[in-house]
Amino acid sequence: MNTDIDTDVVVVGAGPAGLMLAGELRLGGARVMVLERLREPSGQSRGLGFTTRTVEIFDQRGLLPLLGNPERSRLGHFGGMQFDYGELEDADFGARGVPQHRTEECLATWAVGLGADLRRGWDVRDLVPDDSGVEVVADTPDGERRVHGRYLVGTDGGHSTVRRLAGFAFPGTAATRQMYLADVTGAGIRPRFLGERRPGGMVMAAPLAPGTDRIIIVEDGSTAGERKEVPTFGELADRWERLTGEDIHGARATWIGSFTDRTRQATEYRRGRVLLAGDAAHVHLPAGGQGLSTGVQDAMNLGWKLAAEVAGHAPADLLDTYHSERHSVGQRLLMNTRAQGMLFVGGPDMDPLRSLMSELVALSGVRRHLAGIVSGLDIRYDVGNSHPLAGSRLPPRTLTVIPDPDDPNAGPRRVSTAELLHGGRGLLLDLTGEPGTRKLGEGWEDRVVTVTAEADDVLGPGTGPLALLVRPDGYIAWAGSAGAVPDGLPTALRRWFGEPGPAWSPPPARSVTLGGEPMSLIDEPLAGSLTERLRQMIDRDEITRLADRYVLCLDAGRDDDAWLETVFTPDVRMSFPMGSFEGMAGLQRFQQMARSNFAHSHHLAGNYGIEVDGDTAQVRAHLLAVHVADDPATHFDIGGHYDAEAVRTPEGWRLRSLDFRLVWSSGPMPEAAPHD
Repeated sequence: MNTDIDTDVVVVGAGPAGLMLAGELRLGGARVMVLERLREPSGQSRGLGFTTRTVEIFDQRGLLPLLGNPERSRLGHFGGMQFDYGELEDADFGARGVPQHRTEECLATWAVGLGADLRRGWDVRDLVPDDSGVEVVADTPDGERRVHGRYLVGTDGGHSTVRRLAGFAFPGTAATRQMYLADVTGAGIRPRFLGERRPGGMVMAAPLAPGTDRIIIVEDGSTAGERKEVPTFGELADRWERLTGEDIHGARATWIGSFTDRTRQATEYRRGRVLLAGDAAHVHLPAGGQGLSTGVQDAMNLGWKLAAEVAGHAPADLLDTYHSERHSVGQRLLMNTRAQGMLFVGGPDMDPLRSLMSELVALSGVRRHLAGIVSGLDIRYDVGNSHPLAGSRLPPRTLTVIPDPDDPNAGPRRVSTAELLHGGRGLLLDLTGEPGTRKLGEGWEDRVVTVTAEADDVLGPGTGPLALLVRPDGYIAWAGSAGAVPDGLPTALRRWFGEPGPAWSPPPARSVTLGGEPMSLIDEPLAGSLTERLRQMIDRDEITRLADRYVLCLDAGRDDDAWLETVFTPDVRMSFPMGSFEGMAGLQRFQQMARSNFAHSHHLAGNYGIEVDGDTAQVRAHLLAVHVADDPATHFDIGGHYDAEAVRTPEGWRLRSLDFRLVWSSGPMPEAAPHD
């Protein structure tokens, strides 16, 4: 095998699902390469929004500001039957007016900023599985290239090459009708946001920009397969006039596309080291932004699990829960979109069903049920816990975080539940105030953030205050009421996050076992290159944990000497865009300055490059930070990389210098507090 590139995960397809997955994998520390067939983004947008649950997911990663905090609509429909989705708590018809190309652009910025490697113009043509992963063969602008990944994920659309080459079955129903869409300028037509049944078919129109509209045309009797080529705009204008009586021949089309009601789903989402997500796993009639949204949700479910598998701390069957949880969601997606298609674009023979549905939608229980299906808020996973909240999503609420009693400088702060998930780690949320709850998360600090807080309103059904274990995808893995907090929590932590790791403290003396005999690599060095390689491997592991401890220091806002001395040398020098700082006193001023500007921060470092040379080492890493002010809606995000020097001390490796260079930010740097 002559592999050009080796990585942890290869993702094929740079649509919303693939880019979301890439970002999630990077949050979990996995190396990821995204291969996209197109050399440049097409700029086309089949989708113009996403569902309530996907809005929540983007909020849980701090992405809504990048998307322009899109407007949301309570008024929605099911198969053309209009009603108020807001009747279901937290629900609406989702974000509207967000072109898919804008969503892809924002997700690409986010994922690449986290360190994902995006390669455009790479057309996959073959897969070669082996014992350690999958080799992907692609035609590229520079000729044939080969990439090896421990895992491969196909997010390459309804006609997925990965699905075909890996042999996934894709049963379902063939297309029965052809539908057309176009972006037109100068049509001067009235909006038909939710579609309109007309004698002979259905039409839809929504403004994209001043003078530009997206139109959709479905004529009764227009069977699929009657033509392969996209029609001219003149033909579409003829169809529009037949259905509406409006003449739009004088308008101009900037883009014309087509789609069908083909409905198919892969029988399995995982085959060994190959997985599917998004349209590669399920295709259906577009309805309410559910296709894009379900793909993003697939990625959110898979990303943290696959990253944990790559990192080596995933429980034995964690990755299998991707199929067991998401395949059933896909089945319900196909069920509801087929039903909507029959109602919305079916012919006159569907009129009795439409009449019955109009009566049913008049019932509150039916409206709430349908809103739950389309919004995605009804999704609930089997997590093995009987509490009414277990398996459901963590709803958006505002909390008051109770400060750590061991930190005299900390005070109460306001935070949303979504912000607590920005870093992509699990969350142990204690709302009971009972002593000892925080200690239950010890050993999982690298995977689970522990927060003690008070909730402004109830999170859902249940009696009294709660303690919740929330997965990185925002779903509640365990819930317990006051007085029963410890019951089942250690089991749930192991079930979803693996065995606990070592406490955050200076690492012990380094040794390695060869041939069953422990041999110290410090006090009794062995001769030979193998020993040197082993020594460097252990050094790099310790330095990586040191860099992770530095990030934990930033998130926790720790500036006490005891903590800082486990990370830095006394003469440390650090340089940031807002100034330079020297020594422990300088670091303390920097931490205090940061806290004066923001209520709290979330940091992620990764893509480490470590070069060890005797008792010194050069450390390079990407760093992403999300800073939140007292107003929970105010964010300031930065991305960049740092170069650091680490030195070996009697207590272990410590950072002696660090130089952070800003690559991008979400706005101007906030005014810094005075400093030396």
